[in-house]
Amino acid sequence: TDRVQELINQHITRGFEQALKNFGGAEHLSLPLPLIIQFFSTSLLGIVIWWLENSMPYSAEEMANQYYQLLLNGIANTLRPALGKKLD
Repeated sequence: TDRVQELINQHITRGFEQALKNFGGAEHLSLPLPLIIQFFSTSLLGIVIWWLENSMPYSAEEMANQYYQLLLNGIANTLRPALGKKLD
């Protein structure tokens, strides 16, 4: 898992560096870039491990979509339909 984590970190780092070049640089982030990269990479690795340990119950495409939904919408927005106003 350490090697996979390292590869994921490298891939995410390259993606962020490219995006930040286009959008103004890391100095405009509200959190440190290494922390953001660590969050993305460890959450991705955790989901991949869960997926493999549970006999891949969803296609790779479905897993990617669900991962991005969690990242882009956040956990609160993902849970909101089930919990309603309790999250407000």
